[in-house]
Amino acid sequence: MQTSRTQPWIWSVAFLLRRDDVFLCKTSFTFDIFGTELYGWLVGEGRLAILPAGQEGDLPALLDAVHNYGVTHLNTSPTLLRVLLKAIDSTGRQNDLESLRHLFSGGEALSPDIIQHLFRLGTCMLSRKTHIRPH
Repeated sequence: MQTSRTQPWIWSVAFLLRRDDVFLCKTSFTFDIFGTELYGWLVGEGRLAILPAGQEGDLPALLDAVHNYGVTHLNTSPTLLRVLLKAIDSTGRQNDLESLRHLFSGGEALSPDIIQHLFRLGTCMLSRKTHIRPH
């Protein structure tokens, strides 16, 4: 699904947007997913948390934001997701993801090992924007 072409009402049905949902805006405005981060929360009357500029690659800051703001919907590239999952394993910060209900990952190949790693944590549902071929 290309979120930049998706009608807003689809978000409320497909991703069960609720009044208490929180999207984290962390992506540069030059990427199409920025629109989803910036406006996706409006459909469910949720909230938007904005990660300060320059902290996109700061894993502790990203985990702090997810935890402190109760982020329920997070967009990330597979590369960042892989690094984030490794950081969670090495720091024991799995609880920082407890609020997540949906994790969107796209923009490049999403490999099965990332998905398996995410599912081992068991914290949220993975929404596919890429095709995943099972082995």
